[in-house]
Amino acid sequence: MVKPETCTSCGACVDACPVTCIVMA
Repeated sequence: MVKPETCTSCGACVDACPVTCIVMA
């Protein structure tokens, strides 16, 4: 899947990225 910039810091897809990481990103 595509890696949104909102989850780039997680290095994973938004689906695999924790909600906390998405918010803090």
